[in-house]
Amino acid sequence: MSVAICSDSHAAQKALITPKVNCVLVAETVCTLKVLSMYNSVRLVWTPGHCGIQGNEMPDSLSRQACANKYTGLEPVLGITPPTVRSELQHWACREQWKQWREATKCRHAKQLLRQANLSLTKYALRLSRADLRTYIGLLTGHADLNRHLALIWIRTDAVFPMSGG
Repeated sequence: MSVAICSDSHAAQKALITPKVNCVLVAETVCTLKVLSMYNSVRLVWTPGHCGIQGNEMPDSLSRQACANKYTGLEPVLGITPPTVRSELQHWACREQWKQWREATKCRHAKQLLRQANLSLTKYALRLSRADLRTYIGLLTGHADLNRHLALIWIRTDAVFPMSGG
């Protein structure tokens, strides 16, 4: 027996012949077509839409009804891409971390030094080696070994933190 399946949707036909299936409905349709084609000759035929071809108007109205039904299933309802989700989660995590930092009652000196979060400096610091990071933080806080060296060459009189007063 020869079966011709007529459709006015190029997208539907492309979805059925694409090797990668992203939709449960398409996967079910492909499986049904494979079973049907085991004992029949099956052809997918494109027809122009809304031009009075008998039998074409009923599938259009059925598809509109199917689209109007409430969604049930595992497919994603919204077209949110994984990079968008990842980016929003990172922004949320940064906001939450900064909120906790502002509300913390400890780390008074560090809070005076770090008035606001700076993502580019954070990324720079995270790429540094352990020794370079220690020097970087020491220079930022004034606790670097540089003060000791300045005292050794008689430019500075004390080798401790300059704001400590002693």
